[in-house]
Order: sequence, then C-alpha cells, then structure tokens
Amino acid sequence: MKDPVTGRNVIQVLGTSSNAGKSTITMAICRFLSRKGYRVAPFKSMNMSLNSVAIEGGYEIPRSQWLQAFAASTPPLKEMSAILLKPEGKNGSQVIVNGKSMGVMSIDAYYRYLVENGERVVKDSLDFLCDHFDVVVAEGAGSPAEINIMDRDIANIYVSAIYNTPAILVGDIERGGVFASLFGTMKLMPRSDLVKGMVINKMRGSNDLLNTNNGWPIGAYSSALNLRIEKKGSYIINETGYEATSGDIKRALRIYYLSFYVFLIIFVVPVMVLLYLAHI
Repeated sequence: MKDPVTGRNVIQVLGTSSNAGKSTITMAICRFLSRKGYRVAPFKSMNMSLNSVAIEGGYEIPRSQWLQAFAASTPPLKEMSAILLKPEGKNGSQVIVNGKSMGVMSIDAYYRYLVENGERVVKDSLDFLCDHFDVVVAEGAGSPAEINIMDRDIANIYVSAIYNTPAILVGDIERGGVFASLFGTMKLMPRSDLVKGMVINKMRGSNDLLNTNNGWPIGAYSSALNLRIEKKGSYIINETGYEATSGDIKRALRIYYLSFYVFLIIFVVPVMVLLYLAHI
C-alpha cells in the first residue's frame, strides 16, 4: 500500500464496469481502516453525478465521497473530489473542481481543460490528502479498460500510477460473465501490474462455487478408482484411466464410507477420549 520512495499510503478500488460496487467496497475499506486506528480519507479523481452534498466552506462534493468520509470518521473535505461533472443536458456539464464550480463547459471545452489541468488537479488533491492522512482510499470511475478514452482517463489506474501504489479490481457476479470481465479488464487496462487483488461482489449461495480446491475431491476419486474424467473443452483428469461405469458409483461410495470411518477413528474418537479423561 505504501510507495517506498515517497511513503504515500494509497489503495485504489477499480471496477470492471459502472455499478460494480466500487463505492460500497471503498466505504467498507474506509470503515475497516478507521476502526483499526488509521486516519483515513476517501478520494475520487473524477466523478459524473448530480448527487452532491454541500460541505463546510461553501464547497460541494459527491454524495458517495461524503458517505465514505462519514464511514472513515473524518470531516468531508473538498480535496476528496478532484473533479465533479454535473450533466446539464445537451449544453454540456457543470464542472466542479475541488468543490467550486468552473461553470458549464461543452464536451470539447472540458476535454481541453482536462488536457491542460486534469493531471495537476488530481495529483495536487491526492498529495494534500496523503500529507494529512495515514491512508487514502481512492475510488475509480466506470472501468479502467475504456480503450476509447484511455488517453485522457485520469479517474482510474492513473491515480495508482502516480506513486505506483496498489489497486484492487471489483467485478459484479450478478451481471454474469464476471470472470470474463475481470480477465478482459486486466488484459485491456494499462498498468495492470498494479492490481494486487480482485473482489467478486454480490456473491450469493455457496462459497464452494468459488473455491479453488473444488477439483481436489474429484481428482482424488479419479486416482483412487483409476478413472478417466473429462470436461469437454476444459480438462481431463487421469487421461490413462478407464471410462466410468455405473458400478464405479458403488466403489466411490465404499471409499467415501471408509474415509469417514478412518476420520472418526483417527481424529474424533481420540478427541472424545481426551475430553472424557479431562472431566474425570
């Protein structure tokens, strides 16, 4: 989390898409670190939203950063939102920089402003927060793999790249194709080396569905029974084994019951004996 040269403590939460859960995950991390005793500040370099909150000094910041500051138990500051865009129809958007309106800009005028000032505004805001807090939890916007705007994307991995600090990537399993989304984002985005972890959000049901050890029981049975098990187009276990038949079900059940009784004899019975002796 810390840049070894500058000592900046920054972690960024990126998403495979909008509404992947970045704001909520960021808020949770802010709360967690705050409860650990750290002085934590949320940060978002660029946001497009009509939901803003007025804060002390006559400034306004996005509601999401206001809530994240609340979760971090710290007063909301204008530096927590570098650039906020408030759409105003076809005429363009109101551009708010560090809580103060710069007026309504057309898309061309905004891009010119972004090229001339965007990176400086983001870095100055980030530096201010780093100087006054122990940890900055930055939130991305949309996806870091938007190849059509990658040359001017200051909302995503650019923040982590300033000081080579780590990021995590959030995917929403409710949308379907979460693994393709995570993989594709990593392949398309710049500086994917800074992504140090992934979060699958909105997961319901059994955690075993995401357990990387799911294949071990199948592999163990395949070896014990000398069976060849294949998933078309995916994998083959014990390629030199025999094709499974209905009779192998009984063999597998015998192994299951045997392993269960061995477990009882080796682990459960000794523990029960020790507990009995301890209470005599």
